[in-house]
Amino acid sequence: AVSHYHSTDVNDKDYSPDLYTQVSVTEPINWYNRISHVRWNYTPDDNNGAELSVYRSVGGTNAGVSSVYNRTQPIRYDIDNKISEAGVKFAGYYKYTTVKLTYGVDLKHIRLHYRWDIQPETKIISRDIINLTPHPQLFFDYAPNKFSYERSTTLAELYASIQKHVTERIDISMGLRASFVKSLHAWFSSPYIGIQYALSPDIIITAGYGRYFQYLYALKDSKSQNNTDSPFNAYFLSSEAQNVLHSDHFALGMKLPHLPLGLSVEVEGFFKDRRNVASSYSEIDRPLVFENGAAMGVDVLVRKPEGFIKGMLAYSFSRSFKRNAEYEYFVNSDRTHTLKGIVSIMPLKKLTFDCSVNAATGVPYTDIIGKYVGYDDKGERYRDPSVRGWNPIYGRKNGVRTKAYVRADIGFTGSFPFKKSILKPFLQFLNIFDSPNPYGVVWKPSEQSEHQKGSSVIPSIGLIVDF
Repeated sequence: AVSHYHSTDVNDKDYSPDLYTQVSVTEPINWYNRISHVRWNYTPDDNNGAELSVYRSVGGTNAGVSSVYNRTQPIRYDIDNKISEAGVKFAGYYKYTTVKLTYGVDLKHIRLHYRWDIQPETKIISRDIINLTPHPQLFFDYAPNKFSYERSTTLAELYASIQKHVTERIDISMGLRASFVKSLHAWFSSPYIGIQYALSPDIIITAGYGRYFQYLYALKDSKSQNNTDSPFNAYFLSSEAQNVLHSDHFALGMKLPHLPLGLSVEVEGFFKDRRNVASSYSEIDRPLVFENGAAMGVDVLVRKPEGFIKGMLAYSFSRSFKRNAEYEYFVNSDRTHTLKGIVSIMPLKKLTFDCSVNAATGVPYTDIIGKYVGYDDKGERYRDPSVRGWNPIYGRKNGVRTKAYVRADIGFTGSFPFKKSILKPFLQFLNIFDSPNPYGVVWKPSEQSEHQKGSSVIPSIGLIVDF
């Protein structure tokens, strides 16, 4: 099989002649993704199989614009950010009676390239040009206006796992992944084990443990800046082996696969002990630190996979926090309650109606409890402090939460054979009730406090062709 994916989004800014003169756009602001994949599968019989794949992916953000703002202040923003990965994967399996052995080798090369120059550095202009280009802090917390980073590494992984049907009631799976990171000159081992015990055909108990490592991290810890999660995120390679993020996962659950009305229910409690999580506090005080933390909670999943009406309902209760030397605080992605429901109906043979509802607790962020007048590059106070020069004073880290997130979507999808292909037109409306769901917190110098920036109704229409 051969596949290729290419997407590009362009922010084609309309520069107002009342504000901008001498505009030169060598490359409009754009972000892109390209993925190429070649896969070969070999299955000689039901007990043996192997697959070899080669892939390459590239994603990034580019911009090249220079102009004059308000006829007096020159502006330049030159952005060349790119993350690329190329690799080879081999995976195989072997079955013998009640045992299945899975094994494989992964070899990948990762390259991170970031370079941007966003000028001038005066804060009012930096805030104003966020409508023209990604603000530097969209890349990572407290990012400077001018930045350069180049890093690459090669990652080699070997893994093997065994699935064993021990008795009619007991199934066991266990495995080990060994990884070598060239830039760190270090090996990392990730064991895991899972057990299923059937009290009866209708009640199954599950338990598991696993250790996981993550060699890339993103520094997006502060929601009091113009830095919500976005396609502009910059990821960094761990520079020392002792700072690599790793987590020990423990899980205990129960499955009820045969309930009335064709329903099934899965319930799982989990605990994750996390180490070396990247965190930031302020531009001056600890812009990058590695802290420990934990996550715990319960997930409930109800499914109805068959029938005229299909759907699922998922609920999660969780708490995720980190620890510093003084106190524990919630991570900025923590949502105490999360509820998601999906219903799919086929009123006609070739037409499907889908409806989904999402509701979740707001996420934590660090609020602003005060502000003070700043100084310009010459060490002088700004003459008009109501417009420019305000600097925030932050409160307790992630001490407050955004408003709750509530969203409902509807859509229609068709499926029509056409010669040797299948046409799948779709029409979707996201956030049909226009809920003002906040996706970021933006602090403005002319206001006394931050305000929460929300979303809107988003229609979408398209056509998918399978051939």
